[in-house]
Amino acid sequence: MSNGEITDILVHLADESGYGIFQVKNERFTYVSSSFSRIFGYSKEELLNVGFESLIHPSWKNAVLTEMQKPGFQSCTFKALRKNGEEIFINVVTSKTRDKEDHIVTGYVNEMVYGLGFTEKEIEAIMHIFLNSIGDFVFLMNEHGRVIFANNPYGFGSLKTQTLVGKKPEDILPEKFSNRFYKALEENQKGKIAEYEVELRIEGKTRYFHVKQSPIMLNMRYRGVVLVVRDITEIRKAYKKLEKSESKYRSLFEHVPVGLYTTTPEGDIVNFNPQSSLILGYSQEELKVRKASDFYVDKAEREKWLKELLKKGSVEREFRMRRKDGRIIWLKDTSRIRKDEHGKVYIEGSLQDITELKNLEASLLENLRKMEKLFDSTVMALSSAVEVRDLYTAGHQRRVTQLAVEIAKEMGLENRIKALRIAGLLHDIGKIAIPSDILTKPTRLTEVEYMLVKHHPVTGYQILKKIEFPWPVATIVLQHHERLDGSGYPQGLKDGDILIEARIIAVADVVEAISSHRPYRPALGISVALDEIKKNRGTLYDRDVVDACIEVFKRGFEFPSS
Repeated sequence: MSNGEITDILVHLADESGYGIFQVKNERFTYVSSSFSRIFGYSKEELLNVGFESLIHPSWKNAVLTEMQKPGFQSCTFKALRKNGEEIFINVVTSKTRDKEDHIVTGYVNEMVYGLGFTEKEIEAIMHIFLNSIGDFVFLMNEHGRVIFANNPYGFGSLKTQTLVGKKPEDILPEKFSNRFYKALEENQKGKIAEYEVELRIEGKTRYFHVKQSPIMLNMRYRGVVLVVRDITEIRKAYKKLEKSESKYRSLFEHVPVGLYTTTPEGDIVNFNPQSSLILGYSQEELKVRKASDFYVDKAEREKWLKELLKKGSVEREFRMRRKDGRIIWLKDTSRIRKDEHGKVYIEGSLQDITELKNLEASLLENLRKMEKLFDSTVMALSSAVEVRDLYTAGHQRRVTQLAVEIAKEMGLENRIKALRIAGLLHDIGKIAIPSDILTKPTRLTEVEYMLVKHHPVTGYQILKKIEFPWPVATIVLQHHERLDGSGYPQGLKDGDILIEARIIAVADVVEAISSHRPYRPALGISVALDEIKKNRGTLYDRDVVDACIEVFKRGFEFPSS
């Protein structure tokens, strides 16, 4: 076969492949495949008259060209422009050569397709309408202290809730309030609820707020806080008026929109306002002949509260009461001790029905659980994307993950399990860029094919690095083929430079691969796999990880069937 015929065949194969293959000589295209032309929307003739840089989005051009000029550059992902002006994301893999004075770059591109059907915006819109109707400010902050949701029930002039999202307390609150928030956050991170009051100047007026700062704990892990901020300015004013005049006190007492009461420590009801009657569902006559303890769901709770109140002089709490109709409600109670001129002790307090707010808190937590479940499902979907292209190793990532998790448990690294589970399920995601005929090739790979396969940790890193995981998932994926003696790839890292999660996945990956069937050989079995890691314990593989892996199999661990 002549050189011309071979060239024609190679050009035909390039045009028929799904990759946009190209060659650039001295910054001008000398060849583009049909797929390359299709991706960018230009004809081949048009592309042969332009330079590669004309396809890069202007805002990315300097960064991409700088990256491509670096020694050893192989690939990157960037924003590009089609002929019609449409913005797309492109992954480019290149190889550089030099012919006398000419600089030649050969490579291929493929379009990156992103996007999943999340419905957070719809959920946020519904919750925003609901929250604006309850009369309290509600802020949801993530574990990094940034606002991810906020409402504006009173429509305060310059306050635009959409401008709060993504910000930290110190960006939007006075220093005194911000400091109080972080002090309470220390309790939240221990799983405790914190409550306090703050004074703010809003549109030239002083307002007082009660803040309840509750931790969001999911799977025994702190994930953020919910702040419920209630405007208690009117209550503050009410108490001041009560102190000034009995007549004003009576009017306010009768009409204030919270339940006010006075009892004795023994539970005798001395006084109450109409709102208290409305909250509990009893008539004023019925309340007069009852004891305060009659309304408690848990009567022991009152005894505990009373001891604390008598000791401290004032207490704020949330507790449950039973209405006349049998319905259990949640109440917010602010109470204090008062003595009359004869030294007799009374308890004065205010009641607010917070049942609706409690239900809302439960709903927010449920939505967070659903979002976490959706996140896990997305990771599984990404993991499955590789298996679809390589049926011979279907289930490999899941089996590696199962073994890696058991190794971590054996090593007492329970706090690394979530990161290991995600990184394990995605450690071969970079193989999505490798042609399936190479992945399933039943014979030994050529040197070029092997180099392409060895590039999959870098491709996986590029896919994952822009996802804001709370763990270094992308770096773990990048390092899972590194070895302690520096003989691994792609970076040739040694010992302490390799993350412990990557060391664990490395051992689990080798054991699963050797013990399982591959297109080019039958399964070699667990004993051969364990001999491999024992033989290279301390040279290629981490000693502690190898020891833990062997112990896991001694305890009866088995890979599930595909």
